[in-house]
Amino acid sequence: MVEIKEIEESKNDQLPIELKNLISRVNKYFTDDEVRCKARYNIDKANTNWLKKSEERFKKHKMRGNNLFADGNYNKAIEEYSQAIIWAMFPPESDNQIGFAFGNRSAALCKIGLYSQCIQDIDLAMKYGYPSEQKEKLIKRKQFCLQHIEKETKCRNKETQRCEENIKQKEGEIVAVHSLKKGDIVFIEDSWCTSLDKDYYFTHCYNCFNKIDAKTLFPCFTCSKVRFCCESCSIEAWNKGHKYECQFLDIWSTLFFEISKNPVQLAANMILRADVSHAIEAVRNGNDNSHEYEYNRILKLKDAGENCKDFSKSAALLLTYFSEFAKLPQRKDGQQLRDDIQLFGGLLLKHLQQIQLNAVPILEHDFTTLMHESTKLFQESAIGYGIYTLYNSLKHSCDPNAKITAFDGRRLILRAVKDIAENEVITVSFGVTYKSHTSKERQKFLRENYFFDCNCFACNSEYQSKCNAFLCSECKNTVNYGQSSCPKCEKAFETVEEIDLQVKQIMMKAKSGALALVYKEPDLWKAEHLLVESYRSLIDILCPLNKKIGFISDKLSLCYKLMKKHHLSLKFIVECIECVREEIANRQAKVFSYSFTVKKQRNKGEKGNVSEN
Repeated sequence: MVEIKEIEESKNDQLPIELKNLISRVNKYFTDDEVRCKARYNIDKANTNWLKKSEERFKKHKMRGNNLFADGNYNKAIEEYSQAIIWAMFPPESDNQIGFAFGNRSAALCKIGLYSQCIQDIDLAMKYGYPSEQKEKLIKRKQFCLQHIEKETKCRNKETQRCEENIKQKEGEIVAVHSLKKGDIVFIEDSWCTSLDKDYYFTHCYNCFNKIDAKTLFPCFTCSKVRFCCESCSIEAWNKGHKYECQFLDIWSTLFFEISKNPVQLAANMILRADVSHAIEAVRNGNDNSHEYEYNRILKLKDAGENCKDFSKSAALLLTYFSEFAKLPQRKDGQQLRDDIQLFGGLLLKHLQQIQLNAVPILEHDFTTLMHESTKLFQESAIGYGIYTLYNSLKHSCDPNAKITAFDGRRLILRAVKDIAENEVITVSFGVTYKSHTSKERQKFLRENYFFDCNCFACNSEYQSKCNAFLCSECKNTVNYGQSSCPKCEKAFETVEEIDLQVKQIMMKAKSGALALVYKEPDLWKAEHLLVESYRSLIDILCPLNKKIGFISDKLSLCYKLMKKHHLSLKFIVECIECVREEIANRQAKVFSYSFTVKKQRNKGEKGNVSEN
């Protein structure tokens, strides 16, 4: 047990008022015996034995691998050897378990011609305790691979485009250094810290978020819960804070199950990433040195403050775990100072408030084939969350000039969605755009979730996307949804609900037609009949760029493709593309809006969140 030392004069007296208030709020619960006892109880009861390495499981998977290797089933053998690697103990707990596991997998990799991966495993086997008297066969295997290996080029360019090339900070805003064309990369940013959703622990690297190949996975040094794509990712994650949570990974879903586990873990990682002692030093001294300076930039990110739920008790629970079980913060002499612990608690509360506005869902894109190869479903899944210093500093606009187009693992790629002039402010959407929501809806969303009134050009001019627009029955002019009269002929609309009902009935028919296309044996005649009838009905009611017209055009294009009427298929896909151009930004906005709303709903409820178990 590390003794907690007190000092005569509190160093925290010199801190800013805001931080002192945060410390006071957390300390109220941290010094409450009942709260701390509940925290200890929940942590103590967390069964972590199943997370630990297991010699029994190592031997089981190694033996299965050996049998499959002997039968010539090398791919399956690799899978079993990879499982053996996960459960094997590292030195000094075991002299050679992990070394044998890497050595055996290298043999199977060599058999299927994966020579580069084989060499990597040979090097790891030698590094982690492979018996000296048996190393000769590994050396011969490596020489064999080197003779056969061809020069390989990496398929993914790992060089991050430097942010400074395209942007700069000017009067508190991020602006373009030079003009950018639509589609240009504005910047690529690596996260400050991340939190991988537990559903992806077995399939994605816990550190870089890339999908894991079973042929090359690397384990955690002490637990069997998470996976890594390589040794360097394992070491990086360990140094960034995994060493403090490794044997207690389940606390994120037991101690903190009432509020979304991912944001809580993310808040903790914001300070663990900087190293707690360095972070405390940076706050007290205002250091501008590298790592400390980066952490001070994190502290300047937007903060929900008193607008969000009070997370003081949650911060106290986190502080109880880290101070009593992880022995943080700890000075070089091994001492824990009470002032440091209190400041640590205040910073945890600060980060819990910050993630309410700054947690970015890290998305993975996938296409799922339905029934027959002609139909594919586009899916976006949030595999975790990240904090991005630069991205989180950008300003909102309902008509943004940039957006996240993809993630490369945990790295965020921001592209221009329109031409950007030199010195123009870079803006993004916080979840709503003029294309996806009316002005009234946008203001309500931003006021409730981000606590400001938007005064961007789109809001001031009240223009709106045509992807939800309809046609005036009198003059056929385009009318934005929500307008009470036609801007051209001034015809008043008193029965917008009737138009909505009519459109819904037509769309039900259209969806029946679309469904006929995904049968094992598509009913093309039925699909064509229902879709054409729906199209003719809607084209007199809705704007040609309305997304519902785009939906039907897309299905008609597919229908005519399957019927081999390619000229008609081309006609409707062109119409669909025009609609998509009007509506495409809506998809990304909806994802962020949905993700943020879910997070907000999880965080609503009683103040002071703690398990009663």
